Amino acid sequence: MNLNWIDWSIVIVLFGVMAYGALSTRKYTRSVADFLAANRCAGRYLLSISEGVAAVGAISVVALFEAYYKAGFSFAWWSFLLSAVTVFVSLSGWISYRYRQTRAMTLAQFLEMRYSKRFRIVAGFVLFASGTLNFGIFPAVEARFFQYFCGFPAYNVTIFPGFTIDVVFALMMAVLMIITLFFTFTGGQISVMVTGFIQGTIFNIFLCVILVVIFIKFPWSNIVETLSARPAGESMFHPFLAGSTKGFNFWFYVIQAFGIFYAFMAWQGSQGYFAAALNPQEARFGRVLASWREYTQKFMVILLPIFAFTVMHHSKWSGTAAIVNDELAKISDGTLRDQLTTTVALTKMLPAVLMGGFCIVMLASSVGVLSAYIHSWGSIFIQDVFIPFTGKSLDAKNHMKMLRWSISGVAVFGYLFSLFFPQNDYIFMYFALTGTVWMGGAGAIIAGGLYWKKGTTAGAYGALIVGILISVVGFILPRIWPRLYGVEFPINSQWLWAIAMLSAIAVYVIVSLLDTKSVCDMDKLLHRGKYAVADDTMTVSEEPVRGWQAVIGIDKNFTLKDKVMYIVVSSLNIVWAAVFIVGTIYNLIFDVPDTAWIKFWHLFAWLSLVLGVGTTVWFTWGGLIDLRNMFKRLKVLVRNDKDDGTV
Repeated sequence: MNLNWIDWSIVIVLFGVMAYGALSTRKYTRSVADFLAANRCAGRYLLSISEGVAAVGAISVVALFEAYYKAGFSFAWWSFLLSAVTVFVSLSGWISYRYRQTRAMTLAQFLEMRYSKRFRIVAGFVLFASGTLNFGIFPAVEARFFQYFCGFPAYNVTIFPGFTIDVVFALMMAVLMIITLFFTFTGGQISVMVTGFIQGTIFNIFLCVILVVIFIKFPWSNIVETLSARPAGESMFHPFLAGSTKGFNFWFYVIQAFGIFYAFMAWQGSQGYFAAALNPQEARFGRVLASWREYTQKFMVILLPIFAFTVMHHSKWSGTAAIVNDELAKISDGTLRDQLTTTVALTKMLPAVLMGGFCIVMLASSVGVLSAYIHSWGSIFIQDVFIPFTGKSLDAKNHMKMLRWSISGVAVFGYLFSLFFPQNDYIFMYFALTGTVWMGGAGAIIAGGLYWKKGTTAGAYGALIVGILISVVGFILPRIWPRLYGVEFPINSQWLWAIAMLSAIAVYVIVSLLDTKSVCDMDKLLHRGKYAVADDTMTVSEEPVRGWQAVIGIDKNFTLKDKVMYIVVSSLNIVWAAVFIVGTIYNLIFDVPDTAWIKFWHLFAWLSLVLGVGTTVWFTWGGLIDLRNMFKRLKVLVRNDKDDGTV
C-alpha cells in the first residue's frame, strides 16, 4: 500500500464532507427542473468551479499526464492556441448566450424548437450513443489510476479461455460507480453542482500545495538537464523543434482549436450546467470565468508529468526510476503502461499527507466527471429519445424515477464496457474517435440553428449523417488497414474529425440554400421582443454601448462589477493570446535558442503557480456566495411541473 493511515484519514474526512454536501441537497429537489437544471438558479462562480471539475475529471488529468509526459512544455505552447480560441468564444458569448436565451434544458430540446421533433429524436439518440461510448473508458481509466496510485495489488481470474479479468480492478470500478450514483441520485443537478463545487475547491487547494512542495523538492536545473536530452525533432522545451513527436504535433492543436470554436457546447457531457445559469448573463460570465480558471488549473496540472519525466530520466533519481520501472514492467499492455507512468512515478515523488491530498484531489475530480456524465447521458436518453418517441406524459415523480433508471443504465454500461474493452490508443485519440459520431456534424447544426435563420431541417440531417459516416469509416479502416496493407492507417482520429467538421459545414449550407422558403423566427426561438421572458431580462441601461467597450464585447446588460471583471479577465487572456501570436511569428522568422525557451517556461511555471493560488482564493469566496444564494432561491421558488424539458 502506498498510503499510510494519515493519508487515508485525509481521504475519508474530505469524502465525508462531499457526502454531507450531497445529502444537504435532497430537500431542494422537488421537480424535474430541479433534477435536470437546478431550476436555473446557479451563479457564475458556482458554474465555473463545479463545471470545471467535471471538465477536468480524473480521466482528463490522466490524459494530460499521458500527453505532457510524451511532449513536455512543447504541448503547453500549442495549448495557448486552444486557450486563445476558448477565450474568444467565452468572452464573446458565442453559442452560450443564445443557447440560454432559448431556455432549453437539453440540447436536443433546442433542436426540436429549431428544427423538428423527429430530428430531436434522431439527433438525441446519436448524441446519447456517441456520449455513452465516449464515457465507456472513464471508469476503467479512473479505477486503474487509483489501483496503481494507492498500491492495490492485481488479482487476475480467468473467466473463460482467452479472457482474464483483474478482480481488484473490477471491484474498484464498482465502488467508484456506486459512489457516483449516490451523489447523482441524491439531488440530481443540484447535488452534482454542490458536490462539484466542494470537489473543485478541494482539487484547487491541494494542487497548489502539492506544486509548492514539488517545486522545492525538484530543482529547475535538473528539469532543464533532463528535458534538454531529448532527440532532435522531439524537443520538450522548443515547440518549433518538436514536429516529430508522434500524435501530439502542430496539426493536432490546429484541428483542436478549430473544433473548440466549431463545436463549442456541442459536447453534452456536462449539459446540466448549460441550462442551470440564473440568466443568460450569468451563463456568459460562467464561461468568462471558466476561461481564467482553465488557464491556471490546466497549466498547474501539466507540471506534474514533467516532474515525473525528470524523475524517470535524471541520474539523480535513477534508484527511484528503477523502482517505478519494476512496477510498470508488471503491466503487459504498452498503452496502459504509458498511461500509468506518471501515476506510478508520483507515488515515489510525493511524501505522506500529500499522497492523501492528491488521492482526494483525484477522487474529487473522478466523482465530479462521472456524476456529470451519467447525469447528462441518462437525462438525454429520457428527455430527447424516450419521451419524444413514445409521446408519454409523465408526472414529476415518475419522470424523475425514469431519469434515475436511465442514469443507472449508463453507469452499468460504462462499467461493463470498461471491463471488457481493450484500450489501444491515446485517451485523447479515443475521445476524438467516439466524439466524431456526434461532434462531426453538431457544430454546423447548433451554430447554424442559433445564428442563421435560413438553416433547415434537411441541412441538419445532412450534417448529422456526414459526421456519422466519417466516424464509422474512422472506426473500421484503422482496424482492417494493417491486415490489408501491412502498415498503419495514415489518417488518425484527429484528422478524421477535421474532415467530418468541414464536410458537415459544406453539406449544411448547401442543402439549406436549396430550400429558400424555410426561414426561422429567431425572435421567438431566442425569446426576444414580444417573446421576452421577464426572469431572463436584466438590462442595466437602455443606452447603447459604444467605443472600445463595444469592440471588446461589453453591452448594455453589464453592471459596473461585470465590466471590471470582464476587463480584468480579458486583459490576462489577451496577453496570453498576444504572447502566443507574437512568439509564433517571431519563431517562424528567427532562430530562437533553447536557452530562451527554458527561461520562458521557468517564468511560466512560477506564474502558473501564483495565479493558481490567487484564483483558488478568489473563486472559492465567490462560489460560497453563489452557493448560499442558490439555496435561498430554491427554498422559496414556486415549482412549475410543466417546466420539464418538453416542447
